[in-house]
Amino acid sequence: MIEPLRPVAPADLRFERIFMALRLTAGLELSAFAAEFGAPLEQFYPGLVERLVARGWLERAGDYLRLTP
Repeated sequence: MIEPLRPVAPADLRFERIFMALRLTAGLELSAFAAEFGAPLEQFYPGLVERLVARGWLERAGDYLRLTP
């Protein structure tokens, strides 16, 4: 039996958008994220980006946030 569709919670949608964008070479376009969700990424995940950049797992490239090799 096919389950009925259900709405996606805003927090889940934000997480999925980030997760899927980080799979791309370009990464997550930060200004597009802020426009779509009404606030910058840092407001939803305070301090997380800075910690991951400091560990060398993420890098900022202009308006993009992407995984490091």
